[in-house]
Amino acid sequence: MTTKSEISTRQLGIMIFYAFCGLKFINLASLVYQKIEDVAFVVVLFLALVDVMVFLLILVFIKRHPGVSFYQYLSSKIGVICAKIIYFLIFFYYLMRFSSFISANYDFLRDAIFSTAGKYFYLSIIIPVVVALGFSSMKAFSRTCEFFFLIVISGFLLCVALGYFSGSFSLPYLSLDTTAGEFFSVSLDFNYWFGNSLFLLLFMDKIKVEKNFLRSSIFFTIFSFVCVIIFVFCFYGVFGRTSFIHHYTIYDVAVFGPETLDVGRLDFIPVITMMFFIILQSGIMFRAVLISLEDFCDAKHERNVGSVVICVLASLALIYFFFVNEDKTFLFFQGWFKWLSLILAFIFPILLLFDIRKRRRKNEK
Repeated sequence: MTTKSEISTRQLGIMIFYAFCGLKFINLASLVYQKIEDVAFVVVLFLALVDVMVFLLILVFIKRHPGVSFYQYLSSKIGVICAKIIYFLIFFYYLMRFSSFISANYDFLRDAIFSTAGKYFYLSIIIPVVVALGFSSMKAFSRTCEFFFLIVISGFLLCVALGYFSGSFSLPYLSLDTTAGEFFSVSLDFNYWFGNSLFLLLFMDKIKVEKNFLRSSIFFTIFSFVCVIIFVFCFYGVFGRTSFIHHYTIYDVAVFGPETLDVGRLDFIPVITMMFFIILQSGIMFRAVLISLEDFCDAKHERNVGSVVICVLASLALIYFFFVNEDKTFLFFQGWFKWLSLILAFIFPILLLFDIRKRRRKNEK
């Protein structure tokens, strides 16, 4: 399958922002607080730092292999069969992430917008938009991400400002009063909310590795990290010991402060911001599902109609499963799936260090 570079360095950086931040703005801070209370901020900080390191590692790898398909790279290093096994696991991993992400955001959008709408109405709106993004060319998709970036970042900053300048904000109480075993156990449970960097490997042959590639990509990665930490700090500062009852974190931060209640209804700001986050991050994940399946099946053309149909049907089946088993979904991702996430999204990218070090030594000689 022939490809050409279609993603500029700036567009890649914006995709990194969507992928790094999106899932963390919905309910992460609230869920972590339920588990470990005042140590929650430190857990999020630790996982975000690990996430940053994995993103940076993959970016350095892409810099050293410009224009190379990751599937071709794996095939040449470990053989076609092993490469196909890894790609099937990545396909399954992103299929689960995409489907759970779509189903998890139904409650948020229902309560914020579609108060009387059912699940199938929600799917009839969100799925066609995401599939259209997935079926478009990579150039068109990356330009779409770039076009809406200013709206998204402005909405996010405004939500954080509303939280910080509300009358209810105070410095959150931070604690390290826990055992190392409990700390790492909780971190392991929530690694699924991180580890969205694998899409970079799937997109790597479509990325223009320009002169300022590393500098710009690293800037966007650090910027994304800072946004997450500032937001989580703000959330815990606004809600404190009641953080566990505020499930829609960015929405609650912008809406439930006393000062914002005096101004009037400002819920449209976090709603619009998260709508774009949800759609664009879903688009990234759906493209990851599609690319991994096409490479696994050795598709001769990108955006193969058959591959799209398979991905959509598989996604709908899983979304239905998550809807039916809504009360068990959270436990599912803190069960065996967290181990798959740990291996694929964190341990597997670290193995790329061996290639980076090998090439560095070769260049030094």
